[in-house]
Amino acid sequence: MKRQIPFTMFNERSQASKGMAAIIEKYINKESYNAEKRDNRSFTARLKQFLFER
Repeated sequence: MKRQIPFTMFNERSQASKGMAAIIEKYINKESYNAEKRDNRSFTARLKQFLFER
């Protein structure tokens, strides 16, 4: 039996998820900007490297 996840976790109107989405978006924007400045590898390429080179 699967555990049910409360719908409120995905409720975009809730302050918590709004804040979380903003933080993630900010991080991704910052990361991709830094990547462009530093080298031409994309954010996703560096994320894959980070995840799979451990």
